[in-house]
Amino acid sequence: MSKYEYDSDAAFAVMDANHNNRISANELQGLLGPQQDGHPSAAERIGVADVNGDEELSDEELRRALEIRFNWLDTNRDGNLDLPEMTSGFAVNRSSGFAGKMSVTWTSDAIPGPRLVTVMV
Repeated sequence: MSKYEYDSDAAFAVMDANHNNRISANELQGLLGPQQDGHPSAAERIGVADVNGDEELSDEELRRALEIRFNWLDTNRDGNLDLPEMTSGFAVNRSSGFAGKMSVTWTSDAIPGPRLVTVMV
């Protein structure tokens, strides 16, 4: 899977059910299905990538989270995810004690100070 395929406009369009260019917890929960015990809620998933704290994801916030996750999974840095990279990434997440969670600390000139981003996979 190429970075282009991973970070597509189609992903945002599918999640943005009401077409307001924002992804709410209700929209994400609709895609995830019923809340399961021991798994992060849609609101928690959004909260970890919600840079401005408005409890919704903009296209920019979603793309930033997807880019961080893609770069973390792309261990050979070829711009593509092959099956071993994808499966090893998920295996690492499961063995960390919480399936589907990874954390990355990053800094940005646009946002003062380091920011911890936890991306749910």
